[in-house]
Parts: sequence; C-alpha cells; structure tokens
Amino acid sequence: MRGKQAVALYPLEKNKINAQRIHVGLVKIYLRLGMNDECIQVLETVKNKPLGMEVGEMKTDKTWDAIRDHPTFRATVD
Repeated sequence: MRGKQAVALYPLEKNKINAQRIHVGLVKIYLRLGMNDECIQVLETVKNKPLGMEVGEMKTDKTWDAIRDHPTFRATVD
C-alpha cells in the first residue's frame, strides 16, 4: 500500500509537520477502507502532536464519523 510506503519514508522523528500530514493521510485511507482498528493505531502515533489545520477538518469532516467517538480520536482533536 502506498500509504504505508509514504509513512515509512517520512517518520515523525525526521520531519514532524509533513510526516504528521502523511500519517493523517494514511488514517484517511484506512477509514475509507473500513479498517478502523488500523486507523486508530496510526492515529495514536500523532495524537500528542500538533496537527495544525488538520484538526479543524477532523472536527467537522464527515469522513471521521466512523471513529469520532473513539477516545484516541477525541484526544487527538481536543
């Protein structure tokens, strides 16, 4: 999967801003595929890091409805 390759190329330790966006992109891929457990696993890697503009989108975009009530999701966007 290309999303996993992108995450491997951009670890959070090397490039925090772009890597976070890529990780969130992988989360979206998992959501669209209905892979909620995998989605939450990746989301946990970025939950204590600032996501910039992504947070507002995550709070309002219907894409996130499938995991909106999950504690990890709430910790990420609050």
